[in-house]
Amino acid sequence: MQEPTTINEVVSLLDLTPTLLDGAGIKPVESMRGKPLKALAQDQKTRKTWTSTAYFQISQSICGIRTSDWCYCAFDPTVQRGEAEYSTHYQDFALYSIAGDPAETLNLIGRAEYKEITNHLRAELLKYLIAAGEPEPTITPIHYYA
Repeated sequence: MQEPTTINEVVSLLDLTPTLLDGAGIKPVESMRGKPLKALAQDQKTRKTWTSTAYFQISQSICGIRTSDWCYCAFDPTVQRGEAEYSTHYQDFALYSIAGDPAETLNLIGRAEYKEITNHLRAELLKYLIAAGEPEPTITPIHYYA
């Protein structure tokens, strides 16, 4: 029997369905965005090539990206709950340092020293939203302060 192991890779709820299907011996359909977690748990090679990024959407108005180091969120304050399937006009909302603030209590968005990482994560989120088939959105940068 294999000893219990802790694996610190970023995973997503999107990985849950492919994992359950894989466990039942059913091949997940190619259009599923998640990946079965069995290989991550059992194969060292898979851990080395595993993407460290998870994307999420909370209701129609909040979406974001989480890496092993950062969590970035964009928000559309004009979309009311249940009003739309998705937004196309977001704005910067939150940036958290996972390493320094794992409970995500200190929002770093708008601080000049985090402008570069915010720009990078915003661009990655936009690429993901477009690849997921959503109409091309915009994310308005927040005004930075010193």
